[in-house]
Amino acid sequence: MRSTRFLWLSLSLIGLAASFGPGCGRSSVSLDTPRPSGDAGMDSGRTDCGNGVVEAGEMCDDGNVLDGDGCSSSCRLEGGRCGDGTLDPGEECDDGNRVDGDGCSGFCRLEASGCGNGRVDPEEECDDGNSIACDGCDSSCNIESCGNGRLECMEACDDGNRRDGDGCSADCALESRTCGDGVVQDGEQCDDGNRDPCDGCSPSCTAERCSNGILDCLEECDDGNLAPGDGCDSMCRQEVASCGDGRLDPGEGCDDGNRTPCDGCSASCRPEVCGNGILDCREGCDDGNRVDGDGCSSTCRTESRTCGNGLVEAPEQCDDGNTVSCDGCSRSCTFERCGNGIRECAEQCDDGNTTSGDGCSGMCMFEVPMCGDGRVDPGEGCDDGNTLSCDGCSAGCRPEACGDGILECAEECDDGNRVRGDGCSDDCTIEPMAFC
Repeated sequence: MRSTRFLWLSLSLIGLAASFGPGCGRSSVSLDTPRPSGDAGMDSGRTDCGNGVVEAGEMCDDGNVLDGDGCSSSCRLEGGRCGDGTLDPGEECDDGNRVDGDGCSGFCRLEASGCGNGRVDPEEECDDGNSIACDGCDSSCNIESCGNGRLECMEACDDGNRRDGDGCSADCALESRTCGDGVVQDGEQCDDGNRDPCDGCSPSCTAERCSNGILDCLEECDDGNLAPGDGCDSMCRQEVASCGDGRLDPGEGCDDGNRTPCDGCSASCRPEVCGNGILDCREGCDDGNRVDGDGCSSTCRTESRTCGNGLVEAPEQCDDGNTVSCDGCSRSCTFERCGNGIRECAEQCDDGNTTSGDGCSGMCMFEVPMCGDGRVDPGEGCDDGNTLSCDGCSAGCRPEACGDGILECAEECDDGNRVRGDGCSDDCTIEPMAFC
């Protein structure tokens, strides 16, 4: 069978050559050679391949006898071809040409991307067909220019901008160093290339941050730490102390983060415990201790009424939770005070009042007798509450009277009597002398 087909193919080629011989003006091929009987389905009649008419025995006829255009020189359908712009089976790519170096080779195979291939691939800024630096496109295919933040070629510096006065000039030459030049030098904590405040680096090139102990920008406070609960929180904002904030502030005995009573910490941030002297929640009493037998038990329950139980019960005037005298409330639960008419404790006297000058002072202490105290003490003939003479009671608390033998005030004489005719009258004026 193989030899038969070969013979048929040879005869066909001879016929094809004859069709293009001298004097032949046709471009078609006359295929009139009998085909081997083994080629079933093939028309044994004459066909003109290339005449543009699909005839018996032809699968196609595109008006020529050229291979590689989809219809072969023998008018048989061809598979897709590389370079036709259509991705056919077996092709990795087809960019409509058969040129190498454009990403798809002349054999429709993908070409590896890479810097220097002359094609700007994804993630490349440029590609000048080489990997040489300092020609405008560096060896990594990045555009070389002052101000791009990359130190390239003849640049002394590149701070990502083209401004003068920040340590690196507009043409990428070093300038004299100073705060704001973008270079952290000795004595600087930071240098962000400017002298603007509130951007993290201060105009004096110190780091602006909460907890540095310096009041920066929008800080309300800065106590040098990030610990909350000390008046300045971790964000450098003033903390307002208040009961219920969960922080134990000065003056608080507790703070459980709420202002709800009966949970162990009162609404005013006091510990709620029996024996604190404050009637809290479900207490029946609280006498400031946890002792039984004083009217309020150790669990703050009211005990039977009695003096000393801490509860003022009729007819008590007071009850300080004990039966000890001289503490302001007597053992019989009456007030101990000066002026109640009862001499108690350290009192020397108690005349039922707190008026001084009556022998018992306002502090219930004996008063020392003296002339002028308004009280006629032993040895005094009078006491008018002052030490003035000529008002009826002398400065020595003696009654001032004519006839007492003492020359006082407006008296002209005082002979110890009030008899007339003895030279001193009964009103203590001098009488004319009688002569015999």
